[in-house]
Amino acid sequence: MASASRKIAEARAAAALARDQRTCSAAEKADVRTDAATPLGCDAFATEFAAQRAAEEAEAAAEQCDPNYTGACLDPNSYDYDCAGGSGDGPDYTGTVEIVGGDPYDLDRDGDGIACDA
Repeated sequence: MASASRKIAEARAAAALARDQRTCSAAEKADVRTDAATPLGCDAFATEFAAQRAAEEAEAAAEQCDPNYTGACLDPNSYDYDCAGGSGDGPDYTGTVEIVGGDPYDLDRDGDGIACDA
């Protein structure tokens, strides 16, 4: 049932965006893109643009995380991470993370694929 509701919501959003494409001028779309304003008739375009921007920002943020770990964003430029609350001297600390590649910071002491889980 939730799937049908979701499809209806997606169809309504697509219809609203199509309506905006007809009523929202290029100048008004430029206003939306520069955060100047959301003119009447451009609500669906503004919503779609905001979602696209959020997705791009999330992708850029993910690219700045060490790809060897998931569950937290570890800075790949750090020279050392230790488990928060542990005996390590940092300079950076993390909570529980899953190892999905190597373990360059040697955080998974018991080798179970989950680091800082003690």
